[in-house]
Amino acid sequence: MRFEACDNSPQFYRVRETNKALVEFLRYSVKQSLRYYEEGAWYIHVSQALSLSQLAYATQGQLNYAALPADIQMRIAEEKVYWRRGSPTPEWRALEGVSKAQAYEQLYLTPDAPEEVVKAVWRTLAKMHHPDRGGDEETFKKLQEAYEKVTSD
Repeated sequence: MRFEACDNSPQFYRVRETNKALVEFLRYSVKQSLRYYEEGAWYIHVSQALSLSQLAYATQGQLNYAALPADIQMRIAEEKVYWRRGSPTPEWRALEGVSKAQAYEQLYLTPDAPEEVVKAVWRTLAKMHHPDRGGDEETFKKLQEAYEKVTSD
């Protein structure tokens, strides 16, 4: 994923090289007033940069944010320390007696991750580990339990 500053609209960033999970997140989890698609690229409002960066890091394992302003880079750098990268074969712990914070860790997220990021990361990991797509059934069940723990209030 690559961010680029927009000359004609300083409140938006052009986002290039997005994967399927990021496109689904943009289409279904971000309000239309905060995103749009034009000329082969997505444009997101600056308020969505941190959430999109966290999702990109969790699903792709890499992040290129050099085109962002220094204040956004600083926020991402501070937050990135706590982000967890997704992996096709994570080692899962039994979730019985596990705290909500540990369930977030199972999903490679921080406890302050926005609800839409949690959902998008869960959907991406669920697709990766779904038994119908060649994933491990036990891993998928544990992933589902972690998501239920995180989303329960």
